[in-house]
Amino acid sequence: MTSEEDTVSSDEPSTSRSDEPRKKLARIVPFLLVAGIVLSVGPFVKRLPREHKVDFRFDDGANDVTRLDVDWVRLEGDVEAEVVAGGSRSFERGQAPEKVNVTVNLPNGLYALDIRVEHPDHVDAIRRRVTLGEADRIVIPLRAERARP
Repeated sequence: MTSEEDTVSSDEPSTSRSDEPRKKLARIVPFLLVAGIVLSVGPFVKRLPREHKVDFRFDDGANDVTRLDVDWVRLEGDVEAEVVAGGSRSFERGQAPEKVNVTVNLPNGLYALDIRVEHPDHVDAIRRRVTLGEADRIVIPLRAERARP
């Protein structure tokens, strides 16, 4: 003999306590998936090139500058990688501006700059390290480091 409670069936779906964790997990999984994608893609986004505005400023005067050459070398720690960008500007004697504005499209990071400033009677070779980051514009002073007697 069975009691009525044992034989009564219901059309409503049963919601047992074992289904509750699954429902919570089903709500959380999309957020975890998005967070995982963001965390895994983040390092690659940082390596994407972006536009950086750079001013090269002639601190010794620009009166006799006839050419500016710049090579951008990517640094990984203190180790030089390859030349990743470069450019040249030529000027008539006495026509070089005090600041040369350039735009480079490089990823944020540390770079070594090999700079040559040509004058009619000599060439200044200048080496600078620069970190490209979130700054809107950076200024790089160009001052010849001459040996003093």
